[in-house]
This record gives sequence, structure tokens and C-alpha cells, in this order.
Amino acid sequence: MREQWLAAGVAPGNLLNAAHHLGFGAIVLSGERCFDPALHSALGLREGEHLAGFISLGSITSQPSPRATVAPSSMRTAWQAEQAAAVTAQALLQPDGNHDSHGSDL
Repeated sequence: MREQWLAAGVAPGNLLNAAHHLGFGAIVLSGERCFDPALHSALGLREGEHLAGFISLGSITSQPSPRATVAPSSMRTAWQAEQAAAVTAQALLQPDGNHDSHGSDL
């Protein structure tokens, strides 16, 4: 089963790479739509079958607006054992099992 999930993740990536190389626009979308029981029924999914995502593929009619560049140093941090241990201890002490209100673990 693990190999099937890995392949399900690799296949869309390869399809997107090929589409972009050929000049098409493409995106993979997942999220809640992949768990919709009505959609599972309409697609004929059986017990134990799951959707990995949806691929939207099409012609590019205009180029997207340029994105602002972000310095890599503003997005990456170095792992620190002491900080990770504190976050883990805090999470274990919370009775509801939720992490902090910001949704981050570090």
C-alpha cells in the first residue's frame, strides 16, 4: 500500500512536469474535495479506495503576474533540539492534543 501512495504522489508531479515542458499550465489540487462521499459515489470508488487529488490542465492564455522575490534566509531556520523538545512537551501537556493557535509546531 505504501508503494501505491508513493506512486500516486509521483505520477501527478511527472504529469505536471511534462505539461509545463510542453507549454501547458497545470496544477494538482487536493484537500477536502478528495474526501467528499458524494464524489466518491459518483466516481464509483470502492471501500478502501481514495482520491489523491485532481489535475487541472490547460492552455496558458496569459502569463501570471510576477511574484515578489523572497530571501531564502527569511523562510528557513535551523533545527534546534531544545526548541523541538519544548514544543513536544507543550503538545503532550495539552489535553485536547491541539497545537498552538498559530498551527505551527516550531
